[in-house]
Amino acid sequence: MNAPAAASLPPLLQAALRPLPLAPLDPLLGLVLRAVLRRHPAIFGRLGGHAHKRFGLQPTDLPFALVLTPCPEAPRIAAVRMLPRHGLDARISGPLRALVALAEGEMDGDALFFSRTLTVEGDMEAVIALRNAMDGEGLDLVR
Repeated sequence: MNAPAAASLPPLLQAALRPLPLAPLDPLLGLVLRAVLRRHPAIFGRLGGHAHKRFGLQPTDLPFALVLTPCPEAPRIAAVRMLPRHGLDARISGPLRALVALAEGEMDGDALFFSRTLTVEGDMEAVIALRNAMDGEGLDLVR
């Protein structure tokens, strides 16, 4: 798994997305989360002691971020304009393509981190547990 440069969304598309409201995203994100859990029911259980952590995911080429709470009993993902300053255990930021490729195991997370394509802050152990859980399940978010 190499870490080729992860392309950002075109600037025109980024600008077009900026004024859109976030409320319609939450039901869509809920559908995606439920679809992932149907195909990979044990994914968040693999997090062990990190299952109740909150992860901030910031696609640097989108005008919003995501807050993931992978609690196996009631997992949740929500769109927010900006990640909260407090209340997150970890933050992961980078181009959307890199974040999706990382989740799907298409790109090497270490290479993305050391090339500074991705920035990771906070509880590194929790981030590694999340990455290992995703890698172990072989996610395909597009499908």
